[in-house]
Amino acid sequence: MKKILDFCLKSSADPKRTSLTIKMALLGIIPYAMQAFGWVCEIGQTCLDIDQNLLERLVSGISETVFLLLSLVSVIGIVYGLFRKILTTMEGDNKAL
Repeated sequence: MKKILDFCLKSSADPKRTSLTIKMALLGIIPYAMQAFGWVCEIGQTCLDIDQNLLERLVSGISETVFLLLSLVSVIGIVYGLFRKILTTMEGDNKAL
């Protein structure tokens, strides 16, 4: 079980650091949290007395932009980290194991 956790959580290049795959997966949570904030604003729970339509468009636009950018970075990082981890494990160079 420890080897499985080490394989998943530790970096294959430097076992003292967290795996790139895990870091990017956590980064991928941020866009969803921002989108959830936009939904809360749409139902009027956290919005101020500013023009509702303007605030909703602003939050939605920012949320969508950040969502797309962070999702893209996250997916690229996850794929790269997973590929690197598998490759170093197959070559026997995975320092976390």
